Amino acid sequence: MDGKTIGLTVVSTLAVLAIGGAAFIGSGVYNIGADDHHTKIVLALIEQLRERSIAARSNSIGAYDVEDPARIAAGARHYAALCVGCHLAPGVTQSDIRPGLYPHPPNLAQEELQQAQRAFWIVKHGIKMSASRPGVRPWTTRTSGIRSHSFEKCPI
Repeated sequence: MDGKTIGLTVVSTLAVLAIGGAAFIGSGVYNIGADDHHTKIVLALIEQLRERSIAARSNSIGAYDVEDPARIAAGARHYAALCVGCHLAPGVTQSDIRPGLYPHPPNLAQEELQQAQRAFWIVKHGIKMSASRPGVRPWTTRTSGIRSHSFEKCPI
């Protein structure tokens, strides 16, 4: 095969894939309802996309643990006000909203602590299509460097 034939084959293949993708999306055949869970393949693709996206964006963040008791208390207040309903807290085992959420949010009181940069990026930006909203300023804002909330120290 010469270069022209290979190029034409690649362009044709991409065009067929684009048309097929547009037809699939336009048909509405995929049920996007939260009460109909993703197939294992779709869930695996979404999880891989999420993990790689967060890793690519969070690795370059310089973060350090918060040591100031006032900042830890402020973070705990924000968490109690905005996060406990979905992500629970020590001593909180259920909430009214949590059972209906899909994907199911992690219980941050029981999860292994995440790398500070990763946790900061998730809190600051949220995650699309998960009801995880971007963080509240000034808690997630740069001032004299990136501050990371520390679930170990939050008195929730």
